Amino acid sequence: MGEDRSTRHFMHPHYDTTRDGQNKNCSSEPPPGLSPGQYCSADHDNLLCWKAAPENTTAVQPCVGNVMAHRHCHAGGYWDNKSDYAACIQAISQLDESTPNPPVIDNDTAVIMSYVYFIGCVISLIFLVISLFIFLWFK
Repeated sequence: MGEDRSTRHFMHPHYDTTRDGQNKNCSSEPPPGLSPGQYCSADHDNLLCWKAAPENTTAVQPCVGNVMAHRHCHAGGYWDNKSDYAACIQAISQLDESTPNPPVIDNDTAVIMSYVYFIGCVISLIFLVISLFIFLWFK
C-alpha cells in the first residue's frame, strides 16, 4: 500500500486521540546509533506505551507485579500487530482465584432476613402516615 511500516501504527486516527490527558502517540528517543528502519518507533497499544526498540528484539514491559508483557520488533523496524499479554492475563486470573468467596447464606436465614426487612418497611410506612396525619391536623 506504499505505507511506511515503521510508522504504520501512528497513521491510524485512533492513535491521535487523547485519553486521561495522555497522548496516545507515546514518544521516546530512538536507540542510540540506529537510523530509521533499524528500530521500531515508540507505539501505544491502548494499554502500554512501548518505547523505541532495536529491530529483531523483544521489548518487555511490567504489567502485574513482576510479570512481563512482550512485544516483538521485526527486521525493518515494525512492531507485531499485537502485544503478548498472556502471562499478565494468567497472573490476573490467579489473583482472582486466590480471592476468598463471600459467605453463603442458607435459605432459612434469607427468608428470615426478608421478613425482617418487610416488617421494618411496614412499620416505617405506618409511622410516616401517622406523622403526615399529625402535620396535616395541626396545619
